[in-house]
Amino acid sequence: MAYTVTIINTSGVHRAQLDNTGATDVSDGINDIISKFVDDNGLDLYFNPGVYLLHNPIQIKRSNISIQGYCYGFRYSPKRLGIKGKTAFLLAPSCTDAITLGPASDRATLHGFTLRNITIGGQNLTLDFKIWEKRPDIKPAQNGIRVMENTVNGICTIDFCQFVHLTHAVINERPESVMDVWYFVDNWISECNYAIWLDSSLHGSVVSRNGFHDMKETVFHLHAVNKPRYCTHETVISDNTGWNPGKLVFDIDSFRGGNISNNAFMFNNENCQAFARLSSVRYSNIIGNTWVSDGGASPQAAHGCYDGGEFISTLTLLGCSDCVVSHNNLLNFNKERGTILLGRNEKTRENSSNNHIFLNKCIPSSGPQIPRQVELTEGAEDNLVLLPTTASAVDSSVARDDGSRNMFCGLPSIKVVGGQSSGASDDGKPS
Repeated sequence: MAYTVTIINTSGVHRAQLDNTGATDVSDGINDIISKFVDDNGLDLYFNPGVYLLHNPIQIKRSNISIQGYCYGFRYSPKRLGIKGKTAFLLAPSCTDAITLGPASDRATLHGFTLRNITIGGQNLTLDFKIWEKRPDIKPAQNGIRVMENTVNGICTIDFCQFVHLTHAVINERPESVMDVWYFVDNWISECNYAIWLDSSLHGSVVSRNGFHDMKETVFHLHAVNKPRYCTHETVISDNTGWNPGKLVFDIDSFRGGNISNNAFMFNNENCQAFARLSSVRYSNIIGNTWVSDGGASPQAAHGCYDGGEFISTLTLLGCSDCVVSHNNLLNFNKERGTILLGRNEKTRENSSNNHIFLNKCIPSSGPQIPRQVELTEGAEDNLVLLPTTASAVDSSVARDDGSRNMFCGLPSIKVVGGQSSGASDDGKPS
């Protein structure tokens, strides 16, 4: 008997036949397989290459369930519907979520979920949509993975997957929930409204080596409750990349003891306005990130944007403390506002204090003029700023301070004589 699904559980290896042509709905069949074969040790499902049409979500209510596909012969198809050699879940227009995690049945927790080598694609995008003309907008909403209410989950992995034409690749809208030890790595997310939307916290998690391309709004929205128990901590967001990432790459609130580092995003679309808004971030490193235009960018691009009355510059820190912001390479077309902006979080009334802002490269928007690199607004206090310029050049054209007790430093100038460098004072005389 031909089969398209391989099932592995404690009792052995089993097989089932589901339509993998995308012609008929298989969501009930997948859920029946899970209900029939899952046990206390979980379940592994391997889907043969093909397109599996979903009219309803795949429901994950038990721990240690793995859903895996195949990716040989991978290609990024312009049609997105039949991807040769790839296992794809295709949402019917009426289907809101491809996979739901939880509620966790009678178990207290749901852990050990794995999704690997799977493409999840939506259909609610205009058929004549052209990415070079406008940003994607998925209506009605369609999502890849949704974390449900009353679900405490951890030790989950999503890797080597592709998410296209969705409102969110991953969504969790429960603010007082915890996602403990999640690995979201080596995925491709393209032509979505948002990539990851978590009104939740991440503990000890990694978001790394993902590609985010041609987004409409925010790549990664991570808002936790600003309390020690619920805030995100010990999490690494690094080595992600993308092209035309949306209005804002990172919108992160209540994040402690982590790294946001070595992410590189380029854009050539006026929709892209700012790299990151970080609110109530503490004891963290924001190091080595790149956000630049790949030539020929619209002069309307990268001026920053407003959220209500709040201005978001290229890199904005609000109510952040004890952070290191260093060696970032950032573009800013706005000649009036600082590329890196620190100030008060008006929602929580927290000040930005005791941060070290070191040697960031703020790219001129045009010509040799260097944009204002750092702007400290009201509520920025006791911060140390080291600018990549000589001390004599530190003035209002490169920095602005409307806060209190902040210290600005420039580098000492160096005089080069006969191929040897020697220290010199700001007026060029040997020291």
